[in-house]
Amino acid sequence: MEGEYELSFEGYTCPIPLVNDFTPDQFAEMVTTFKRYDADGSQTMGLDEMAKLLEDLDMGHAMEKAAELMALIDADESGELDFSEFCDFFSRLTRGDTALRGFNALAEALNETPVTILEVQAQRRKLLVDFRVVEERTATSMHAAHFVVECTLTGIWYDRDKGGKPSKFVG
Repeated sequence: MEGEYELSFEGYTCPIPLVNDFTPDQFAEMVTTFKRYDADGSQTMGLDEMAKLLEDLDMGHAMEKAAELMALIDADESGELDFSEFCDFFSRLTRGDTALRGFNALAEALNETPVTILEVQAQRRKLLVDFRVVEERTATSMHAAHFVVECTLTGIWYDRDKGGKPSKFVG
């Protein structure tokens, strides 16, 4: 649909129903993770590749866990995870799907980006966060591709005036 928001990074595009589930940094981290563990470059992750991902996250018994995870998230039952299924998996993780409770280490990897840390801190302070992608910069020989994001915090917060008295701000 024209004018609809699209989330893409390095040739991978987030399925439209999931674009609001991730920040641009989280999506970039997902793409990077998917590409890192798609060892054969097939644009899918097989059981061995999934086991390697889980092993690197110290999830123990990687092959058993990988088979368990694959059974839960391989929507088309192909035995391999395509990128769309990978996105759906992370969306379910971030929404707290109880069927995926044992795989929280994967979601934690997404929550280490600066934007996500800001979202968590704002939520703790009952502030609303709104992000707008201002610019998408392509990779150069000196810098990785990245997004320039404008962030707006809205809510009530307190600061201290010059005399040390608390002052209330609404914004």
